[in-house]
Amino acid sequence: MPGVKWISERVLRSDFPVGNSNGPCLSSGLIPGDLFTSRCIHAGTLQDELRHYEQALAADPDAAKKLSHAQLLILARTALLASAGKGIDPPPIAERPKYRAKALASLRNFITAQEEALPKDFKTNRISCQKSIRTRLLHKDVASVRHPALNDLPEGERRAWESFWSEVDDLLQKADVPNP
Repeated sequence: MPGVKWISERVLRSDFPVGNSNGPCLSSGLIPGDLFTSRCIHAGTLQDELRHYEQALAADPDAAKKLSHAQLLILARTALLASAGKGIDPPPIAERPKYRAKALASLRNFITAQEEALPKDFKTNRISCQKSIRTRLLHKDVASVRHPALNDLPEGERRAWESFWSEVDDLLQKADVPNP
């Protein structure tokens, strides 16, 4: 497996500019796609990367609409990893709920995008919707906010995540119907 230096030397392409970011993983000035989280885990800079995302989104009010499905998931996974205390700079325990809230917002945006795409071409989009949701939301980085781990969250957070998973189930049920 290539080391951190090898990965950071190969800029992953995206059309989402960050501006003059010179953070450890965003030295390219772009929010990358694949390998973003793994690069940042190796470098241990999850909080820095989330801060760079927030700066980029704050700088461009329409930027959130430009995030791809993959970028929404990457943002959510990065926030969840930070909330789980991963990386060399884990946030204090008292701050971790705000990272889970950021992850929840990104995942809700991802689900909304899937839900909006589904009726546009149901026959074509239903399988990709099912596959996308099932594979990505079963990722190990999301385990801290799925059952049974939900029982470890404070009541308010647990209810918000249960509501999210209910929305996911509803969407999957819609996509499971061969002919709506």
